[in-house]
Amino acid sequence: MKIHIIGSGITGLTLGNLLNSKGINFNIYEKNNEFSKISSGIQLGSNAIAILKKLKSFDKIDKLSIKTKKLNVFNNKLRKINQLDISNADNQPSFFIRRSDLIKTLSAEIIRSKKIRFVEFERQKYADKHDIVVNCGGIQHNKNSIPTKFLGVWGISNHTNKFFKELNLFMFSGMHFVSYPLTNNQTSFTIVLRKDLLSNHIDQVAIIKKLNEKFPEDLLRLINNAEHIITKEISYSSKTQWTSEACINIGDAAHHIAPHFAQGAAQGIIDAYVLSSSLDNDISTAVKSLEMRTKFIDKLRYHSNLNRQIYHLGFPLNLYRDIFIKLFTPDYNWIFKKRL
Repeated sequence: MKIHIIGSGITGLTLGNLLNSKGINFNIYEKNNEFSKISSGIQLGSNAIAILKKLKSFDKIDKLSIKTKKLNVFNNKLRKINQLDISNADNQPSFFIRRSDLIKTLSAEIIRSKKIRFVEFERQKYADKHDIVVNCGGIQHNKNSIPTKFLGVWGISNHTNKFFKELNLFMFSGMHFVSYPLTNNQTSFTIVLRKDLLSNHIDQVAIIKKLNEKFPEDLLRLINNAEHIITKEISYSSKTQWTSEACINIGDAAHHIAPHFAQGAAQGIIDAYVLSSSLDNDISTAVKSLEMRTKFIDKLRYHSNLNRQIYHLGFPLNLYRDIFIKLFTPDYNWIFKKRL
């Protein structure tokens, strides 16, 4: 039996590393001629870090990351409302790393093992009837993905100061802004905004112009000092689908979650661990192991969409929201303790 992994993103590479450590025969297939070099930062909660610690490459991931246990929440006047705990029950922090650094680190062992093919996977060419095909192809391979009324903006900025050394959330009417600390005195940011805030002509120039109209100077410095800015429409999957067309789906291919909870990559890493731990049995047992996660993924999807609504409230509801967040601190431990 051989495992064929479609896609060399974070989920596919994590699965490859886990299978490598178990001595299971596999190949990764990437239709592009190189690994992803997307210029954005990524948050990995302690739930994902617990799994990455099992890999040979973890020490390097650790050195390339900034760690924090706190989320600072600000209103549209840049006044801090509260500081929320994002550590787990064992007081372990979240990690912040460049997506490209994580991909490069995870791919090193795969390259050494000669387990990567830069070709599009063809079942009839590469697999036989006893093999297992795992779809880690991301959003574009998720047939349940639906568009939303929102746009996303991602970038890594060469600007930083003491203010941006921690994880920050800034809430505005119809949009929100998240900043992540990175090594080398850089700051990553994610912005989500409603499409209807723009004119009918939507492109990166129009988006940046609108952000310059709405954001205060401190946030604009991050945007205007970015190496590269990525803009795209926000989507998410309406349901979780672990199998399709004789494939096992994991990560975004199974459950594309909107980025308002920063759990997309983490859940793909957890999927990879659950699957790699159950492949010693038959395929049906492996799928059942993944299906045990469906209820939790559905809960994440619901809270992610709810978060976006809360972050984007306008006047006067935002005043009540700010008071609530100040008086009643949300508990996120249910996310970070959930690895299986």
